[in-house]
Amino acid sequence: MIKNELARGDLRTRLRMQVGSPRAVPEEGLDVSLILAGAQFPSDLLLHLAETVGNPLELLVSKAHLSKAFCRAARDAQGLLKHAKLRKWKETVDDAVLAALVSKCTQLTRLDLAWCNRITDDAVLAVASGCTQLSSLNLLGCSKITDTAVVALTSGCTQLASLNLHSCDKITDAAVVALASACPQLTHLDLCWCCKLTDVAVLAVASRCAQLSSLNLLRCDKITDAAVEAVASGCPRLTFLNLAGCEIITDVAVLALASGCKQLASLGLYGCESITDAAMLAVRKECKKLKSICFSTVAEKRAARQLARDRKLIRRIMHAPAVLVDVAELDAQYNV
Repeated sequence: MIKNELARGDLRTRLRMQVGSPRAVPEEGLDVSLILAGAQFPSDLLLHLAETVGNPLELLVSKAHLSKAFCRAARDAQGLLKHAKLRKWKETVDDAVLAALVSKCTQLTRLDLAWCNRITDDAVLAVASGCTQLSSLNLLGCSKITDTAVVALTSGCTQLASLNLHSCDKITDAAVVALASACPQLTHLDLCWCCKLTDVAVLAVASRCAQLSSLNLLRCDKITDAAVEAVASGCPRLTFLNLAGCEIITDVAVLALASGCKQLASLGLYGCESITDAAMLAVRKECKKLKSICFSTVAEKRAARQLARDRKLIRRIMHAPAVLVDVAELDAQYNV
């Protein structure tokens, strides 16, 4: 916090020197348009300002009309950007827009394209070739992309640590296998609603991505116990795992998690109707850091019978279609 305050103070000092008036930069909040209208900014200072007042890309683009000097500085500053979030413009961002952006923003390490569902593989190919330092990419809801896009990322963005492919339902095992092979440093992977995936994809991730801490497999309903067992043995650092809608997994999978993933803090099992009370109790006993668990009505009833004496709370849990249970509260109330 002290470091941030010093940075803000230094920024105000430099801005006042650029603008020439201490009143142009108030102590609480920056009057951005007033500052930018007549100032001559070096690109590094402009980038610092952009990152201080909000979405840096938004400021650099939206204020370009203020002056030719600012426009030139903004172009230079875009080349220094590390983070970009485009979801605000999800209705208009297409392949051409993204290609133009990444041609200027070559230093990006984080890129958020959530719900930019007009983009296709071509846009991701541009990202892969233009943003080789990328460590985090969010493609949530980009439903047009295919394996071609993911494979391109594996060759161009080999530093990827976080990838969100939520609802990219054209993705197949081949893409995930390539990803796991090229990016063993992955820590966060979201494959929610990638319904074509099978055990082949999950086995590849489990065998190569030992640093994984978050894995979302919601509605990957072809996944079996074998895949979850592989995750349990290959990804001991997992703190978040969502298996909701993986309907064919059984106690075998959950018992494996209880044995191998001791760091689990959140586990999603909603819709896994074959899970019994024995498995639920085992995961709670072995995963000491577990804070929340989401499971479906049948499993709730079984677990509640084992854990509870409070009939009122049992009815509350049983009547909910899906309940996120705080395990610490459950322990306190049931004295388990």
